[in-house]
Parts: sequence; C-alpha cells; structure tokens
Amino acid sequence: MRTCTSRRNLLERVSTASTIGVAAVAAPAIAEPSPAPRHPDAELLRLRDALEQAWEAEEATYARNARPDFVQAIEDENQAAFEKVLAIAERMIDLPATTLEGLLAKATAIAWLKRDEPRFERIDYQDAWLDTWGCCSIANDLLMMRRYRA
Repeated sequence: MRTCTSRRNLLERVSTASTIGVAAVAAPAIAEPSPAPRHPDAELLRLRDALEQAWEAEEATYARNARPDFVQAIEDENQAAFEKVLAIAERMIDLPATTLEGLLAKATAIAWLKRDEPRFERIDYQDAWLDTWGCCSIANDLLMMRRYRA
C-alpha cells in the first residue's frame, strides 16, 4: 500500500513519539472540499437538457421517416419519439421553478410544443391543455417568487 510522503512522515513521528513516551501532537484537520451547492432548479435544468436531446432525436426520426405513403411501423416510431419528448415536457411543467433559469427551462418545454409557430400567438385547441398548463405553471412560479421576495 502506497502512502503519501507527508502522511508517512506524520505516522512515523506519532509512532516514535509514543515509543519514547512523548504525547503525540494532533495534526491539523484537512478540510475536504465541500461539494458545489446544488442549483435550486437543478432537476428542471437536467430535464431541459434531456428535452433538447429528445427533441433533436425526434426531429431526426421525422426526417429519416419522411415518406409520401403511410407505413404503420414508421408512424409508430414517430409517435414513440413524440411521446418521449412529451413525457419530459409534462414532468418539467409539473416541477416548480424558483429561478429565472428554471422558468426558461419550462419555456423550452412550451417552445417544443409550439415549435412550428414563430410566436406563441395561436392556440391549437388540440394542444391547448399543455399550453394552458405550462403557462399557468410559469405564472404560478412567478407569483411564488414575488411572494418570497417581498
């Protein structure tokens, strides 16, 4: 077993001191580096990164499967790619945001849903549940932030 030179010297001094009856001097404690503080919205940021990767994979799946005719296997693959991103987006909307970064992460989930529209103006009533849910979630988070900052 290899021992660090300074530690070996300390051990030898303690061993020698105890052999000759001298009280050993305690070595100063070496502080372990503390882990970096966890971001308050770490889970939202992690999910945003996962959503962006899944979104990219979804787009690649759609591009790879672009065909003029309907093929069930291809449609199933496209649907699976969509549902993977949807599950991440739904989880993001469920989590409360406590920072601007967290709110921006939630906005990314809504941007994925509205990706075919340049702005969030038109509501497609088929998708309205997630639009409304996401916007209400962000509004609630902002109101909670205001309450705690007051």
